[in-house]
Amino acid sequence: MTRRSNGRVDRALDRMMALDSPVYGDERERAVFMESATFGMTVGLVASLGAAVVAAVLGTLVLPAVLLVAAAVPSWGTAFYAKRRGVDINELVGRVSLRERAGTVVLVFGAVTLTVAAMAWTVFTGHGLIELPTPDVVGPDADNVWASMLRGGMVGGLGGALVGLVAAVVGSRRGKATQEEDVEDD
Repeated sequence: MTRRSNGRVDRALDRMMALDSPVYGDERERAVFMESATFGMTVGLVASLGAAVVAAVLGTLVLPAVLLVAAAVPSWGTAFYAKRRGVDINELVGRVSLRERAGTVVLVFGAVTLTVAAMAWTVFTGHGLIELPTPDVVGPDADNVWASMLRGGMVGGLGGALVGLVAAVVGSRRGKATQEEDVEDD
């Protein structure tokens, strides 16, 4: 493994990753954290591909394209980082048999193919494969159940996001205070 060095880029990557941070824990915790980060990125990739297919089937054009790019960003970041650290990802992937890679290849390229095909359908027909009803939430008929449900969902989602933000901040501060108390007790 050879490590490429370009002062500013590598320093920026080191600062961003903060691999010496205590958040990574000991070697076992670091390994599990890295595995879980890889799992999380894989779930994000699959979710982005699935959402791209659904958005394309519903007749949107920009959103599926954005989701396909968003699905690729973690892979691009991984390849860039590994290359900076002297690791050839293609060589690592080449160690795996084609049979073991087949599921991933089918998932990724199948989702991309379905997305582009559904987008092509929309471009040539003027509508998606599935047309959803458009609820009137502000017009004269806005006093219906759909409008109320949509408004309630938006208010509830915003409220839940704010409560989650407060809980995360409070939890983080409590955790830090507990850590400081534990250090003082030792």
